[in-house]
Amino acid sequence: MEHDNDSQTSALKSCKRCGGTEFGHGKIVGEGSVYPLKARFAIGGSELVLEFCLDCGEVDSLRVKAPHSFRN
Repeated sequence: MEHDNDSQTSALKSCKRCGGTEFGHGKIVGEGSVYPLKARFAIGGSELVLEFCLDCGEVDSLRVKAPHSFRN
């Protein structure tokens, strides 16, 4: 699921560390990309997408942006 906004307020979700309710979204790219374990070369792969608390920085979720690239 892609997020168009940089922050999100949700009454259903709160930070497990500080109780904050505003979350930001970012990605890990470059050396932080994920590749299949059996890959001989670091070609393709996928970025990692994070959702984190805007108050304290606690990471709420971390996911592979393109999981379909790992299917055979």
